[in-house]
Amino acid sequence: MDFPSKPDSDLEVRSILKRIMWRKDRPQIALVMTKDLGRRITVNMLNDFVRESKSGAAKFPLCYLEAFCQAVGDDSLKRFILGPRLCELLELGERVAAILDERARRRVLKVPINGFAAGEKRNGSPCTR
Repeated sequence: MDFPSKPDSDLEVRSILKRIMWRKDRPQIALVMTKDLGRRITVNMLNDFVRESKSGAAKFPLCYLEAFCQAVGDDSLKRFILGPRLCELLELGERVAAILDERARRRVLKVPINGFAAGEKRNGSPCTR
């Protein structure tokens, strides 16, 4: 049975990381991520995540995703991880949200005044510290 070939998602992740970090100061990214994650992130680690090596290249941990996106002010990597179908739904939701006023958005999403959805589970950080 022949399977359709898939693009190398590891290389794509590295490409996205590299494109985003090219515009930013890596020591500042590392500092912000260190504060957000509560663990030391170094410039060398960031460099390893974008290095395109055939053997031994460091993988970008998914639990670093939120801290990274906050540090660089870009959610391109999150959108890549969502995939095309969920990304399309997200974009649709963003367009609807732009049309609705704040009160209508809160009503539709059932978000109370404190900003957290009523049924939202809050288990803390996705990374163990």
